[in-house]
Amino acid sequence: MIAPFTCELGKTITLSGYANNLAGDLKYLEISFNQGKTWQEYELDVQDNGLNVYWEYEFKPTERGSYTFSVRSKDSLGNTGEEASVVNFDVV
Repeated sequence: MIAPFTCELGKTITLSGYANNLAGDLKYLEISFNQGKTWQEYELDVQDNGLNVYWEYEFKPTERGSYTFSVRSKDSLGNTGEEASVVNFDVV
């Protein structure tokens, strides 16, 4: 888990990390901003599909409040990482 932080409304933030490759080629991340209730796919631009793949996701908050960003890996075979990485942040 990453330490909580604060950012400004309307300013783009970059969230990044490493995703673990599963059984197939790592193709997507699944991201959530509501504590994992719903997930959306984020396609990765993967050049080297090694064991750990570096990713970046840009987010521009449009509303003030507290957010929980969760991310997990998803491979080309549909396997999803069991445990999501989570970061909490506030938009002021």
